[in-house]
Amino acid sequence: MRSTIKHIRNAFNFLSVNTNYKYFKNQLIQKVGVLNQQKKITSKKRLLAVYDFLELPYTSDICVFLMNADAERRLQGCEKMDVMFVTCSEIPANPNYEKRINNENYRHLIHNLGIEYLRMFDNVGSFFLIDGRNQSIELFNLLKCHSFVFPQDYNPNYPFERSTIFERPLIHHSVNISCLSKKDRSYNALRPPKQALQLAQKWIMNHVYPKIPITITLRESQNTDPERSNSLAEWQKLVDAFKDDERYKFIVLRDYYNLYDDECIVGKNVVYCNEAVISLTFRAALHELATLNLFIPNGVNVVSLFSNKTRYIKFKILTPGVHVTSEYIVKGTSGLNVGEQWAGSTKYQRMVWCNDDFEVLFRETNQMLSILDEDEQLIPKFYDSKVCNENNSGLSDKCELMHSKKVEQKLKSVISVRTPISYYIKVFKALYYFRLLKFFYCTLFNRHPYKVLSQREIKPNEALVFYGYGTVTQALIKAYREQTIAIVDKNINVAEQCKHNDISVEPINALSVLNFDYLVVTPQGRELDIIEDLSKSFNIPKNKFLVASDMAYRP
Repeated sequence: MRSTIKHIRNAFNFLSVNTNYKYFKNQLIQKVGVLNQQKKITSKKRLLAVYDFLELPYTSDICVFLMNADAERRLQGCEKMDVMFVTCSEIPANPNYEKRINNENYRHLIHNLGIEYLRMFDNVGSFFLIDGRNQSIELFNLLKCHSFVFPQDYNPNYPFERSTIFERPLIHHSVNISCLSKKDRSYNALRPPKQALQLAQKWIMNHVYPKIPITITLRESQNTDPERSNSLAEWQKLVDAFKDDERYKFIVLRDYYNLYDDECIVGKNVVYCNEAVISLTFRAALHELATLNLFIPNGVNVVSLFSNKTRYIKFKILTPGVHVTSEYIVKGTSGLNVGEQWAGSTKYQRMVWCNDDFEVLFRETNQMLSILDEDEQLIPKFYDSKVCNENNSGLSDKCELMHSKKVEQKLKSVISVRTPISYYIKVFKALYYFRLLKFFYCTLFNRHPYKVLSQREIKPNEALVFYGYGTVTQALIKAYREQTIAIVDKNINVAEQCKHNDISVEPINALSVLNFDYLVVTPQGRELDIIEDLSKSFNIPKNKFLVASDMAYRP
């Protein structure tokens, strides 16, 4: 009560002073006017894109996700894209996916990657960095009522995206952008902010001008998959091959964690740009302004891949013996077959499916420089003015105009039409409960779909065949030696046929010629699946199957 009276007295004393009141009144009117103008702006259709770090990596896959989300924004006719990053300071990542992430470095990666990539999208509206699962659930339930959600099957209670079982396009893979860019190159339009372009121009003018800028981005991973790193000796040879040609200057961008270490590529035609390694937007601007960019697969190089304004050559697409850069994974994540070029790429953008050997590096670089020279694209256009300003042709102008809604609706995102993982979970649960009910039914009423061998009286003249040449069969067969005519196993081929206690062990194809009364399935835990498969493959009636144990019916 005393506090309230004190506040009222202070306000009265302030407003009773004539000069202060007039100033306060004018300021209040002005602020209320701006506030009312903001309220009059109607909220148009928006897309809510959710990147959940429990399931998705702390890498440049964030940029791929944002590209997919922005494409979905266009396809759905949304004006703005709101982005929500979901994490948890105590458990920032799933340790099965991201062992390197902990509560000391996760925030650094979110700011250096996530927030920096957001600056390259003009249509980003609100941005939320949520620390805590329960808070993310509350905010998501509030926002989803007014937005189109991406991915449409996202659920903060089950934010599962990656799966080793289901093959479906993922929101952090580029196959969706690849499909869209084949039909409309404007989807390949990542753009650095103008401020970053201005700074990059100044840097080039101070450190490279009047020479032609060529960037080399290094991958220097010695701890994880060192085979994927640059062959530094080969790249040094490339730089040395141009040392007598004073037209060119190589700008080296090192791996982030190797910044300020001893220089690994040296020469009078070499300069290092650490600013571009520290700032992603600066890197994107430098890639756009440089005459040519050379690199191997490395997450941050999406700033070149997803832009129509850059000129680049990408080497060493595949790395033998490394799963993530195998032909199968590259095809699944990007939609590219060996030898193909990135969808929507220009004549100045090339992917070379060879190792970064000097001969390859020199040949491809020379060829691209020749093409650029013929097209009068070798010298940066902003060199003509030597002044950094927003009107230079080197700066990004507006993105290509969007196609009309009629054209946009003809394109479909492969992510938006995928089967939500929640459906798989529901079906899995339904099958599990069905097996559970089936187990209780069989147990309570002693009615199993297939008889158990020990509960079936086998007559002396009845013939048995055992499926599975394992320990269970070898233990059971002693009691049924006289009735058993054969043992079959899918892992036995014709050349490996043998005998067990004078009983022949034969390949699975023998089931088509053997004459038996019952087939005993012994592999435990897989009996029902095996019976279904054998029944269809060899047209065996279901009443001829027996199982070794009633454990086959446990869920």
